[in-house]
Amino acid sequence: MLQPLEQTFTAAMERNFKGSACPETVAVAVSGGSDSMALVLLLDQWARKNNVSLVGITVDHALRAEAKEEAQLVGQWLARYQIEHCILTRQGEVPQSGIQAFARDARYRLISEFCKNREIDHLFTGHQLEDQLETFVQRFAMGSALSGLRAMSEVTTRDGLQILRPLLGVRRKSLRDFLTQNGQDWIEDPSNEDPKYTRTALGRVVRDIAALPESSLEKLSLSINRLQSADAALNSYAQKAWDTWISVSEFGFATVDAQLVESEAKEIALRCLQRAISVVNGQDGYSRLKEIERLYDRIVSGEDQFSSTLSGCLLQVTKGQLRISREPGRAGLEILPYNGGKLIWDNRFCVSCAPEIVSNSDRLDSFRIRVIGEDGWQQIADLELLEEAKKLPAQIRKNLPSLWQGEKLVAAPLILAENAGLGIANDALEMVFIPTVGAKRSS
Repeated sequence: MLQPLEQTFTAAMERNFKGSACPETVAVAVSGGSDSMALVLLLDQWARKNNVSLVGITVDHALRAEAKEEAQLVGQWLARYQIEHCILTRQGEVPQSGIQAFARDARYRLISEFCKNREIDHLFTGHQLEDQLETFVQRFAMGSALSGLRAMSEVTTRDGLQILRPLLGVRRKSLRDFLTQNGQDWIEDPSNEDPKYTRTALGRVVRDIAALPESSLEKLSLSINRLQSADAALNSYAQKAWDTWISVSEFGFATVDAQLVESEAKEIALRCLQRAISVVNGQDGYSRLKEIERLYDRIVSGEDQFSSTLSGCLLQVTKGQLRISREPGRAGLEILPYNGGKLIWDNRFCVSCAPEIVSNSDRLDSFRIRVIGEDGWQQIADLELLEEAKKLPAQIRKNLPSLWQGEKLVAAPLILAENAGLGIANDALEMVFIPTVGAKRSS
C-alpha cells in the first residue's frame, strides 16, 4: 500500500501525463537538498516502472567554495541508483546584489541549454509546500495581482522546457522523513538560514502566520489553491474577450479594439493587454502590472492618439485601435548564425530558407538571420512587394527576419516571386509567426 507521500506524488504524475504517453527521457534538478533528493527517489521508482530514462542535473553556481564537492557528492549518491548525473558549472562574474535571483536565472539558463542539446522536454524540480508559501508571501508583499498570488503552478513552461513540480503540496518534514526511512542523506544549504537573503526572512514570516490561531501550512496552501481556481476562471473570461477584441497578424503584431476597455471588466482587459504584449515580444515573463495599468488608463481616458514603448513593444493608439508591434530597443533584435534547416528567431518566428541558397555557398559560417532593417530595404527598394506587404507599416516590415551573408541581404519575405533570380524572393525565405510564449528555439 502506498504511503501518503507516494500517493501524493503518484496523483501528481497521473495529472501531468493524463492522456499522453510518458516521455523517453526526463531531467530532474538536484541540488542535494532534502527536497530534490526525495524527488529523485520518487522519480526513480516512477521512471523504472514506466521505462523512462532519468537524468539528474546539478548546477555548481561557483558561489561557495564547497559547492563543487557537494555536486560531486550528489553524483555519488545518484550512482547508487544507477541514475545518470551531470554537473553544470556557471562561469563569469558575480553581481554585488540580488545573488539569489542571479543564481536562479543562471541555473535555469544552464539547465535549459543542457536539455535543449539532449532533446529533453521535461524538467522536474523539488519545490515543496514551504517554497510555495514563501513565494505567495513575497508576491503579496510586492503588491502582485491575482495571477501572481496564485504562486507557483504545478506545470509551467520556460524557454520551451516543461517544468513540473509534483511536490508543491508536501511539507519539507515529510520529505526528510521519507529520506530517513530510505537511508538517504541530504545536504543542508547554509544560505537557507542566512539572514541577508530574502528567502530566509520569508520562511520566518510563513512560520509566524502558520502559528496563528486556526492557521496552518495546509490552510495557507488551501488559500493558494482557491486563488488558482479563481485565476483560472478569470482566464476563461479573458479568453472570450481576447477572441472578441484582439487579432494577431501572421506578421507578428497584434491589434486591439479600444472597445475592450469599455466592454470588459478592468481585470479582464488588463489580462488581455498583458497577453498581447507577451505574444508580440515573445517573452516568458509578464510586463510590470503598473505599466499595463497605465496603458489601460490612457485608453480609458479617451486619448485618441498616442505612441509609447513597453517591454520591447511599440504601442500606437489611433482611431480607436491599439497596435502592438515589436520594437528593437537599444540593443536591437538578435542575430543568429544560420547553416540550414529551421530555427526560432527572436522567440517569435520559425525561419527557414531555400536549401540551395546555403548549399551553394562555400562560406556557411557567414550566414546570419537578422532583421531586414532600413539597410535591407534600401538594398531591395526597387523590387515589387506582395500586395499584403504594401499595407504593412514600415515599423513592422523592417523588423521581420531575413537572411544575410556579411553585409548583403540574401533572402527576405514579402518579395514577389518574379524576383527569384536575385535570390531574395518570398519563396526563398519562409517565416511562420508563433504566437505563443516560450517557444522552442530550434527544431
